Amino acid sequence: MACRHSVPLLTRLDDVAGVDDMGRGVVLVDGSGEPVARLHRVPPTPAEGPPLEGRWSVEALVGSDGRGLLSERAARPAVRFTPGPWPGEGVVDGRTYCNVVEGSYRQDGERLRITSRIPGPVSLCVDVALTDRLDRVRHVTSSRGGDRLTLHARSWMIIAVLDRAPDRLPD
Repeated sequence: MACRHSVPLLTRLDDVAGVDDMGRGVVLVDGSGEPVARLHRVPPTPAEGPPLEGRWSVEALVGSDGRGLLSERAARPAVRFTPGPWPGEGVVDGRTYCNVVEGSYRQDGERLRITSRIPGPVSLCVDVALTDRLDRVRHVTSSRGGDRLTLHARSWMIIAVLDRAPDRLPD
């Protein structure tokens, strides 16, 4: 927990007779129940990792058996990472050649967790494999000056390779 006024608080610590939990923090109270100080929980700042923001073309998608899941002839799926209001959290969305994919992500350094889904009716193609593989991502590394992301499973097995894409997703 963080406190803005630590020096005045230190002078009043002898007055503290109890603690009330307020969910997002605590209130230190004196013997009569009057607040001495309010302490609010501050979410930890995530470690900086590879920048995700922007649009990415899925160049490789690897199944749990190590085989590629994308057809050489098919258009490449694309995803976009958009930061949210909290550091290290955001929205992931994209298009494949059959469906729209959407979800959220949390990043802390090279640790990455994606939760994705296909909203609405599903046209069966690579999309189900894409959401299944994205949901297994636990780590991310970058190369080519940040223009390539490699998504890894918990075991560091490669799940997908993403290359930075033009500003516009395919229609």
